[in-house]
Amino acid sequence: MSKNHQSAHFGILVGLAVAALTVSACEPRTHTATSPPPSGPQDRAAARDLAAVADREAPQRARRAASTPLFNGKPMWADNRRGTSEENARYQFEHRGGDVGARDLQDYLNKVHTFFDHPPKDAESIVRASNGDVLIYSESVNLFGVVRKDGAPRLLMKPPTGKAYWEAQKSEGSTGARSSTATR
Repeated sequence: MSKNHQSAHFGILVGLAVAALTVSACEPRTHTATSPPPSGPQDRAAARDLAAVADREAPQRARRAASTPLFNGKPMWADNRRGTSEENARYQFEHRGGDVGARDLQDYLNKVHTFFDHPPKDAESIVRASNGDVLIYSESVNLFGVVRKDGAPRLLMKPPTGKAYWEAQKSEGSTGARSSTATR
């Protein structure tokens, strides 16, 4: 193998590693009619490398999901790259518990889940097309929240700019988003 060919091969591997790290939180994707399978030998090798990375991460995602504590039958809080569901719930309570007048973490979780399970009558919601997250805003209580499609809260806060914040969120998530007014 020539020096130039080795350098190109190394560059491809570095690019794959960066891509794998970038998409590590995403679910592995299969090819569809709109995304044809890789055609050349290098493309097939790259696809195999990415699939191998995704296969190695699948058990870790499954372990995290299995170990997520439940709150009233739903995931307590969403985990992410920075923290477990417990760490994220505690962080959100410490930084935003005052937004809902929570006395402690248990009280905060109760208020957060109540907001998502039974939003105020004036609440509006949209679904992010990119990941299925539901964004909810109630102008009457000035609360904005994000909950995963499995019911795990990601965020509940009082936006400082109120309705303007919600309008900006709707604009950002409007591509392919479904919108409704909550009537639960």
